[in-house]
Parts: sequence; structure tokens; C-alpha cells
Amino acid sequence: MRHPAAWCTLSSVLAAQAARAQPACGWSNAPAAETDDAVNALVVYDDGSGPALYAGGDFVALGGQSVRRIGRWDGQNWEQVGPGLDNGVLDMAVFDWGDGPRLIVSGRGYLAGAAPVSVWDGDTWTDVPDTPSFWAGGLGVSD
Repeated sequence: MRHPAAWCTLSSVLAAQAARAQPACGWSNAPAAETDDAVNALVVYDDGSGPALYAGGDFVALGGQSVRRIGRWDGQNWEQVGPGLDNGVLDMAVFDWGDGPRLIVSGRGYLAGAAPVSVWDGDTWTDVPDTPSFWAGGLGVSD
């Protein structure tokens, strides 16, 4: 079954992020965002090629593309992030440990290896060591 998803336009999200404000936009059904399963999290992240909208969830297809549980909107199409993830994404956040921002994902089971929390640096997925359980839900970022 295909599920239409609602998206805020990327330009309004990026403009709001630059102004450090909430996006002032309406939501609309976007046919290119049809997916075969749930989208659980959205975040804007710059992997070095410019800010982009990332979607994570339980899907393996997004906007007609084969995308294993995490996708990046390139402005025209959805593309898989690296090799994708092995299990469903529940939440995403962006955090900078001092060497540049990283995309952090949490989810059900082992995502990219042997942990329910993994980090994308723009090139590879890395497990967050010593994650206490097989399941990790919400993420938060604090200074």
C-alpha cells in the first residue's frame, strides 16, 4: 500500500532554519513523497554538499525510489543515504561534536551495525558505542 506523506517545502524549512524560527508554511500532499511505509522523522542536515531534507522511517521505497529506511531529497528526487539502514528509524537529530555536524539516527534494532543509534558523517555510518538497549526512541540535542 502506498501512503502519501505531507511535507513542508524545503525552501521554507531552510529559510526558517537560517532565521532560527519555525517554518511558516502550509503542509500539502506531495506525490513524489509517496512511500510504502511510515515516515517517522524529518530533519535538515548539511552533509557537505549543502542543506538537504532527510526522511527516516520504516519504508524501503520513497517517491518511487528504492530507499532503505533513510532518504535524502536532492531537490528533484529521493536518494538513499549510503547503504541505507537495516531497521526502522524512529528519530533523527543533528549534532556537532566540534569537528562538524553529524546526522544521528535512532531506531528499532540494529541500524547500521550493532547498535540502535548510528551516526552519518556524510560518507559512512558509525554505531554509537555502549548504546544501552536494542531499541532507541527520541533524540535530543543540547549545548
